[in-house]
Amino acid sequence: MSNQNLSIPLADWKNMQQHVAALAPEEACGLLAGKDCRVSQHFAIENELHSYNRFRMEAQAQLNAFLRMEKLNIDLLAYYHSHPTGKGEPSATDLAEFLYPDVFMLIWYQQDDIWQAKAWSIEEKSYSPVIIEIIES
Repeated sequence: MSNQNLSIPLADWKNMQQHVAALAPEEACGLLAGKDCRVSQHFAIENELHSYNRFRMEAQAQLNAFLRMEKLNIDLLAYYHSHPTGKGEPSATDLAEFLYPDVFMLIWYQQDDIWQAKAWSIEEKSYSPVIIEIIES
């Protein structure tokens, strides 16, 4: 993606934050969709591994989200997951399993018991920060 900013409505930000907090200590995961790096849809997807350090999106829920995106004529902008006991940077596993070219990776993590997120642009197993802008809906 040429734009290194990701705009997320406050309501979607809070929904993701609640999702990752509710599933801890398991990793949570989901998708963010919209147009021109501005999120308009948030899809919380079940982590079928129910693991504290790995995730795999449940296939049918992920397919349903992609079909909904197609119907709404919006694009996959980012996928997110949490690192319940880790940092807000992509792990070696995250980089090795990254499947979505031109899609940002958003990682939720805890700092001082508060869930926060960082976004990353992934290219050829390296990553660079993306600015997250929280916007009013």
